[in-house]
Amino acid sequence: MARAASKKLLKELPTEQEMRDILADLKSQGDAATALLSAAYLEHTLEAIFKALFRNLNSEDSDRMFDGSAGGILGTFAAKIRVAYAIRMIGEKQYNDLLLINDIRNVFGHSLHKVTFDHELVALDCSKFSGLPDFREMGLQLSMPIDQFSHVTLTTYILMRQKLRNQTLAKHLRRGAPDA
Repeated sequence: MARAASKKLLKELPTEQEMRDILADLKSQGDAATALLSAAYLEHTLEAIFKALFRNLNSEDSDRMFDGSAGGILGTFAAKIRVAYAIRMIGEKQYNDLLLINDIRNVFGHSLHKVTFDHELVALDCSKFSGLPDFREMGLQLSMPIDQFSHVTLTTYILMRQKLRNQTLAKHLRRGAPDA
């Protein structure tokens, strides 16, 4: 059976510019698309960092680690965030922002109410992102909650992508070392 060439896209993370374009496109598709898919990109990136950090796992062990439907240890976004923080993969600000992104994503995904970024409670959550003062100092006007969410998502993605590059390089350098 021939494998689809497009499956390669499931493993490769978008470049920083591609992510900027993706976020702009998501915003044009609505609030729910922005919240749900932005968080999915961040979750996928965290998983890629873990996979670069871990020894190579066989398919069964990988599923037991990451497959949420099978009760994997790191099968949820929240679990990935908490473990990443516990092992010092991310700092406190990034940790808090990721937990907030996860909470907002869950509201969009599971609420029985019509949810938008303009809803007063979602807007309040978006105003809590730790990166916002830095954006204001750079002169960025982020008054719209969806813009706050998107910019924090982008900066978090860029930071995590850099960590992935570092982990991948370190793993490549360790390949010659014995696997303890």
